[in-house]
Amino acid sequence: DVENYEIYLRARKKLWSASKPAVLEARAMFDEVLARDPDFAPALGGRAIAMISLYTNQWTDDLETAWEEAVDFAERAVAADDNEAGAHLALGIVRSWQKRREEARNHGRRVLELSPNNPEGHALLSNIEYYAGDFRLAIEEAEAALRVDLAAAFRLAVHFNWHESVGNHFSAAVSPDGSKFLMNPKWQHFSTIQASDLLLLDANDPATMQGADAPDASAWCIHAALHRALPNALVLLHCHPRYATALATLRDPAMMPFDQNTARFYGRVSVDLCYG
Repeated sequence: DVENYEIYLRARKKLWSASKPAVLEARAMFDEVLARDPDFAPALGGRAIAMISLYTNQWTDDLETAWEEAVDFAERAVAADDNEAGAHLALGIVRSWQKRREEARNHGRRVLELSPNNPEGHALLSNIEYYAGDFRLAIEEAEAALRVDLAAAFRLAVHFNWHESVGNHFSAAVSPDGSKFLMNPKWQHFSTIQASDLLLLDANDPATMQGADAPDASAWCIHAALHRALPNALVLLHCHPRYATALATLRDPAMMPFDQNTARFYGRVSVDLCYG
């Protein structure tokens, strides 16, 4: 049922928006899907995660019912299809909240067996290990999740044509002080970057540019300096979208609020007039 699957995909998009109205709308859409196909495991898993979100964020006046539904839908999802990663993700989250950590781990590992590049699976395992006290493993899983998300960002940049040849770089901090961060290697096209390609760099390491896998010099200067100076800037996306690039070539690159589109950015864009 193509129409039903499209509703499911829209519900998933709403679900990860992480706001109460979006989660409530996602729940209603999952219910619509399940009314047509009660055993559709992805929608059962999505419905479970919607209830988990309502419960954990206290976005409902009936927390007990929300939790009961989360458990019920997660268990039904795995029973309906043991090969559905989203079902195991939902039940893994439930088991983690129930402090049934070994079961939760097994579901998290099953997520990654079925969907190796699933960042939510890594995030689930990171959360489990953190509360189990294994901070080293928690950090490793958190970095793995971040690597997958950052690699996906490169592919999205290609899709929307925000890149320019191999001259752009994205980075994401992996340490609280921002000094350690992931960044793409030099001269590799965005369309080919995988999670395992990303370099783990230390902004305070003066020997970084002397290594065999040294990053692009300009990228190192920009991203290392920003991560070191602004720990709260967790992710830096250096893009060359065509209109912004054209604007930057003008003597006065200020974006004036001439219409409703440019007004959205008025006072929210910084321009470095001294660069170079």
